[in-house]
Amino acid sequence: MSKQSLSVEGMLHTPGPWKVIPSPHGPKYACVQYGADDSYTSLEMLPADAQLTAAAPALLEALLHVRTDLLRTDFKNYAARAAYMERYIKAALKTVGA
Repeated sequence: MSKQSLSVEGMLHTPGPWKVIPSPHGPKYACVQYGADDSYTSLEMLPADAQLTAAAPALLEALLHVRTDLLRTDFKNYAARAAYMERYIKAALKTVGA
């Protein structure tokens, strides 16, 4: 993913990667660290929620690739296009352990 902020419908998003870090209060909770120099940390949350939150940049990138491909496709080679989109989606889902 680009190191520049992604703009979607006029909204800016902090670029990835975002990573899950342990909570200072024990293993029951986790935090998400993000920003160009990991200078920001989220509030505590359940570890599964932290994994999903940390995957946001990868999930957004996959959706943008799929959207771009759908907008430019002529559907003449649908199977190849579908395989292309599936690769991006599977890669994004791996980041959340799905």
